[in-house]
Amino acid sequence: MSYLLSAANTFPPPTSAVNQRPIASRPSLAPPSVLHTPPPSRQERSIIRMFDTGQRVTIHGLTSDKARAYNGMSGFVASPLDSKTGRYGVKLEGRDHTLAVKPDNLDPESLDPRKLRFGLGDRVACNCSNEGWERGKVVQPSDAPVEDKSWRLTGLRFDKGRLVDCAFGEGDDDWVTGTVVLTSYREGGLVFPYQIETQDGYLIAAPEDDDGCIRSSDNYRFQVGTRVECIVEEGWLPGTVTGVDVVRSSPDYTHKVYSPYEVQLDNGHVVYAPVDGDTYVKACNAPLQECYICYGNTQTKTNLILSSTCLCKGVYAHTQCLVELATVKFKGDEEPTENPFFGCLTCRSGYCEGSIIHSELTRAYYRLCKDYEVSLREEVMSMNSMAKLLISEMKYDEATELIEERMGQAKTNITEAVSNSDENAKLAFECVLFETLKLRAKVHEALGQWTDFKSVLEEALQLFGDRTDTSSIKSKCEVCRKLAIYAYNQNEKGLALQHLERARYQSAEEPYLHLQMANINLELGNRETGIQLVETALNAYRKRRGREDCTVVYLEGELRKLREGVLLMLASDGIHVNLT
Repeated sequence: MSYLLSAANTFPPPTSAVNQRPIASRPSLAPPSVLHTPPPSRQERSIIRMFDTGQRVTIHGLTSDKARAYNGMSGFVASPLDSKTGRYGVKLEGRDHTLAVKPDNLDPESLDPRKLRFGLGDRVACNCSNEGWERGKVVQPSDAPVEDKSWRLTGLRFDKGRLVDCAFGEGDDDWVTGTVVLTSYREGGLVFPYQIETQDGYLIAAPEDDDGCIRSSDNYRFQVGTRVECIVEEGWLPGTVTGVDVVRSSPDYTHKVYSPYEVQLDNGHVVYAPVDGDTYVKACNAPLQECYICYGNTQTKTNLILSSTCLCKGVYAHTQCLVELATVKFKGDEEPTENPFFGCLTCRSGYCEGSIIHSELTRAYYRLCKDYEVSLREEVMSMNSMAKLLISEMKYDEATELIEERMGQAKTNITEAVSNSDENAKLAFECVLFETLKLRAKVHEALGQWTDFKSVLEEALQLFGDRTDTSSIKSKCEVCRKLAIYAYNQNEKGLALQHLERARYQSAEEPYLHLQMANINLELGNRETGIQLVETALNAYRKRRGREDCTVVYLEGELRKLREGVLLMLASDGIHVNLT
């Protein structure tokens, strides 16, 4: 049975592409008496000095001859209080072993502001997981201990964003449908496997992770093609459901993101509703627009009427009508100035990546190039776009099969060109192989196969050898930058610097590259070199953007702090320099 929670004691659902709204509240129902042992009260904590796992502490008051040497040393709590010995396990800095220490011999250690790399008011960049690196300003140096996450439950069946049915009574009909908004939800001294927002907007908690309490559901309120309204920053905007029970990868490929609905708004943007409830997405009475190609206003699940997602505002079309129009233009006697599968021929702008229109046109273009004789350029473009689409849809096996097939063809073509002494053909097919290897590396990155990621990039780098033509140099620079990021993430900062040095093409036009090199030098303690590189980047930005540009003003302030010794680095992560 699930338990209703009061709004005052609940966390709000996570933010997403669709903004959140307040949740309605009802009186709380009493949770079960014992699910987990509650934490000690504040009075108990004052009697027995309590420390969290990961909290920094200082040892004092040891009296034995052997232990006295540890007085004044700092470390962190590595294991919780042992009920038998009454001691914490403390891991000391710079030492491999762990000491067993009584609570009375430990003092919580606050962070010394003089040891912090950033001070009040400093501009910094923070890794915000799904949202990537976000810029901000230090408003309060913290002395909070590291959060103890050992209470989190593992092996749960449902991820955040999955639709579930929850038992809300003893009868077979006493089930409610909702969306998981939190896993390992903690309230007071209790830890629940899930917090769920129901379709009518209430927050409930599931005390057990079994089918008698919570189970998977397919009771979605809307289907593909349904007209809905979504809450976004601009307010409630109309759109069309283009996907149900959507699974996509996070931007950094670290985990999957689940959403009940994918909605393409009438303004062309694609958003994802995090919850199947009226707080985020609701039914809409707005009529279907008329297709500007066939003038019809009826649709099916496989032939939706959607905004064209280009710059032609207020233009709607059937997806299949756009595919047929692009096919006719592509096969026509007159060669179009733009590829009709990649963008609108009227406004000359591309279709929004991630939209249904972009996906349908990409698939149609790939099928067309497979069935008809096309140029090498068209064939490579169709393969690249299709592989990128499969990777974005997390269909890694299909993407790998497609890429491997193209790689095999390219290597065979290179061998034939060498035997025929055709240097131009050899160079053309090496470019094809290079683009294919980059896609292969992208698959390895998505799957976390870092050794293969590195080896594929090194193979791509060897393709161009000592060539000095502009195209080859730019290609080598692109690969070197990827290798630099890989090396930095492997804590090989010296090697990352070497790759960045190799990535320098036209020094005056590469200010961001100079900032990356500067920050790594600063991190390694090479302050003079780092400051000189920041100056070089600043001069390049001044020349390109002018002295009033916000990036120029920001870098001038950072350079001043570096020279004064107030600032040690431009960002907390040397390879990812974030600018205003």
